[in-house]
Order: sequence, then structure tokens, then C-alpha cells
Amino acid sequence: MISNTKFLIVEWHDHAAEIRRLLGTRLDVNLQEIEAECECPDTALLRSDDGYIVATMRAVESRLDLFLRLGVGYSHGAFSRAEPDILSIARDLGASTITFGPGRPGWKRLLGPQWKQSGDEFMRCVDGQET
Repeated sequence: MISNTKFLIVEWHDHAAEIRRLLGTRLDVNLQEIEAECECPDTALLRSDDGYIVATMRAVESRLDLFLRLGVGYSHGAFSRAEPDILSIARDLGASTITFGPGRPGWKRLLGPQWKQSGDEFMRCVDGQET
């Protein structure tokens, strides 16, 4: 487990078929690009009972950001259930923010007020501080 959460770091090649199955045709995702990113030391494929997240650390201006490159779940509500664990992981890694680009509409009404939209991405501060 990572950061005392439900997530495990797993290898892409062991889970690629399941991720493809879960994605179906819902998103226009370049899985070859994501697979290559998972080989980088600052990116990890995380798995929980709810699904998968590809997370990468990146520098944004003067802060570290945990960028959720891909997320796919087994059922509705997976992101909401995973959010506390994602926050814990971000804190342990020293990230100030968490960002993701959902790739489909409807997320704004699902997220709490701590999430701010900027263009095609949503961002929240890890500990409630403003960036």
C-alpha cells in the first residue's frame, strides 16, 4: 500500500487489458503514451478495489502538483471514494495541488467547492491553502 491508503503501485503490463476494458470507447486516450509515462520514475499506476489512477508529479510554477493523468473506475462514485486517499498520497509526496483533466463533461457538478476549473483541468489545493 502507498501512504497508508487502499492504493497499490502496480505494473502497467499486468493491468493494461483490464484498463482497456474499463475504458471501452468512453475516452479518447493514447494508452501507448500513458504506458510510456508509467516507465518514468515520477509516474505510477495505482490500483485500488475501485479502479486505477495514473499519477505523476510535476513542477508548476513554484509548487509541486500531483497530476492525475488517467483515472478509470469499476462503478460510479469511484473518484469520490478515492479522493481522501489521493489527498493522503499528495501530502506524503509533498504536492501542494492535485490536478486532473477529466476528458469528458459533467465533472463540475460532481466535485466539491474545493475544486477549481481552469480551462480543461480541475485543480484543488492539498491542505486548503490558495495557490
